[in-house]
Amino acid sequence: MLKLQEGVCKICGTNTPGSRHRFFVVDHCHDSKQIRGLLCHHCNTMLGHARDSITTLSGAILYLEESRKEWSVSDSSSQPSCCASGLDS
Repeated sequence: MLKLQEGVCKICGTNTPGSRHRFFVVDHCHDSKQIRGLLCHHCNTMLGHARDSITTLSGAILYLEESRKEWSVSDSSSQPSCCASGLDS
């Protein structure tokens, strides 16, 4: 499965499992038990904390996008690094 994912997390694309973990996590749907893919520790934890809720994760995306808009209106040289990086940057 890792070879099919080209050796990276299916969500963020990192090639390291993260934290102290040596292996990627086999993610699955808790209702159907169907395997969805391999995730790094951070992405697996994120989904767990969001309880696999698309509504919660969509809300988090909107929250981050809105905070970036607020920073883009102000001086970009003082923009914190948390808003200057990400998958889409």
